[in-house]
Amino acid sequence: MIKIDVTLRDFKKAQYPDLAVGKKILKTDFLSLIHSSIMVGRSSYADVMRFGISSAFDLLFRIAMLRANVTAKGGRLVKTNVYDNLDPTEKSSVSFFLGMTIADLISREYLGVSRLVHLGHFKKTGSVTVRGNKHPDLIGQVSGGWVVVEAKGRTGEFDSRAQTKAKIQSQSIVDINSVTPLVHTACQTFFKNKELQVRFDDPEPSDTGDEVNFNYDDFLHYYYAAFIESENLEIIEHYGNEYMVERLDQVGVVVGISKVLLECLRPDNKEKLHPEYVENIIMHCISDVKNSLMENIPLDGEIREPRIRVFDDGIYLEVSNDFWLKNTG
Repeated sequence: MIKIDVTLRDFKKAQYPDLAVGKKILKTDFLSLIHSSIMVGRSSYADVMRFGISSAFDLLFRIAMLRANVTAKGGRLVKTNVYDNLDPTEKSSVSFFLGMTIADLISREYLGVSRLVHLGHFKKTGSVTVRGNKHPDLIGQVSGGWVVVEAKGRTGEFDSRAQTKAKIQSQSIVDINSVTPLVHTACQTFFKNKELQVRFDDPEPSDTGDEVNFNYDDFLHYYYAAFIESENLEIIEHYGNEYMVERLDQVGVVVGISKVLLECLRPDNKEKLHPEYVENIIMHCISDVKNSLMENIPLDGEIREPRIRVFDDGIYLEVSNDFWLKNTG
């Protein structure tokens, strides 16, 4: 288990009673971190292919970036020596990546987000209409609506000026598909004494700002693009459900998507993707595998089985023994 200290500010007790406490310790694991790292902030698939990079390489890059730069020590995420020895420009790139990854993780754990997408990249697909250019990084789908998240990553300690800018940026969206966002948040990931920590704020919404509009089908196709376009998927079965997966042996990870869900997302499927139908597919996948870490780490530290989970967006993730043994301590 990994523990991350999270400082919370200005969450409304009536709306998020568990977050109106000032400080929390987020208990998570590498499976959740990997899931967030591969699903958040993705460029459009057209951009990826334009540079001749397959979706598999994109997934590999993200997982390798995570694995190389942070590790667990004493149950806490800390910088690796690799991170410490990067030059300032490289550190900024890694910090941006970690900021996006942790914002995704926090949003899922604390706000109940099932899918979080990078608004700027989504806009490039031509599927989104939004006025202005100074919009927040991320928008997320939750039960009954949408949330806004501005993500910041820092190489050093907490930056109050950056957090103020993040809060202002998060307030710039006032309407998503004719619905007021449930919450506007600013999430900053930083390091204190080499340990990764988080500041998560919920500023007051603004009376003025931009409106974002898109088709739900386009939102889903964008979110799952790496799997829809991949030509290297194979079928596996887990708890009676079939998944189309990609084996990333270089980093000891198998990642995939529910086969039924993928078939619904294929371009040749002409049926409209109703949100309720999509969620029912996913709930069927995870109903038998709730808390499906197949074995806890024994007291002797030896990991005898792969670790597997099906997430609430229908993504299947499996991590090998070797990955876990090298990343926990």
